[in-house]
Amino acid sequence: MIFRFIKEGLRSAGQESVRPGVFSVPAARVRNLLLGAVAVFFMLDILYLYLRFGRGQEKGLSRQLYDFFSLRQEFTLPALFSALLLLLAGALLYVVAETRPAGSSRRRPWKFLSGIFLLLCLDEAFSVHEKLSAPVNRWLTGDVYGLLRFSWVVPYSVLLLGLGLYYFRFLQRLPKRTRYAFYISGALYVSGSLGLELVEGYAFTEGQELLFMVLGTVEETMEMTGIILFLSALMHYLSPATGTLVLSSADGWQETAAPGLPLNKITSQQTALPCTNNPIEDADQCPSTYEKRRF
Repeated sequence: MIFRFIKEGLRSAGQESVRPGVFSVPAARVRNLLLGAVAVFFMLDILYLYLRFGRGQEKGLSRQLYDFFSLRQEFTLPALFSALLLLLAGALLYVVAETRPAGSSRRRPWKFLSGIFLLLCLDEAFSVHEKLSAPVNRWLTGDVYGLLRFSWVVPYSVLLLGLGLYYFRFLQRLPKRTRYAFYISGALYVSGSLGLELVEGYAFTEGQELLFMVLGTVEETMEMTGIILFLSALMHYLSPATGTLVLSSADGWQETAAPGLPLNKITSQQTALPCTNNPIEDADQCPSTYEKRRF
């Protein structure tokens, strides 16, 4: 199943069209490809845990898996993959902002969110949040154990609450499908990054090394899965009719009018998008049909 996802993603995530310089990107295929990669990382980490704790092997294959594929270490392939996912999310958010009318206030929240994901990318790449635990511990009580052993979750939770309040009305204005997709992907990401981090702190304090390692594996898997679902939601938001973006080296990108429609007919094809009775939603979800948008 996993390798079928990867195979199908590689085969069709970038199907060539009849027009030179045009690249088709179906959201479903991209999502399956990325989820397949996460599943591979997860299985390799589980293999490491089996060799390390089940077989008592600390060198050889076990050490190589830890050095290159550990989900809990810096500068491994999964860490790089996770940082690139966040960077891609930031880039897509910026693209969404650029599709809003020039001078419109609707650009601001998208661009601000794009900047947040860029900061998260840097944080993931250099583990900035983990370096905050020591100063936060000193600020709290001097020595913190149990659920707050990794006390960076305290300032990050406060920031998350502030962002949630700031973006509440913004999320309510989104199309229903996009809004719920954002909620699900965000809940998955936050449950892993903050929720499981609290439990990991307890396991670490109690000296339960295996539980601590397993929780770390699940945490990182949930984070990457949440980002991938968020990317998929953004692609569907950019192209609500089919969830397929068509990139052009000369003209930016377009939405596809229908599956299988030749690209040289897209701009002339007029197919109405499903609109709601909500004028706020219709303003974003139902622009002039299949108009060309530029970066």
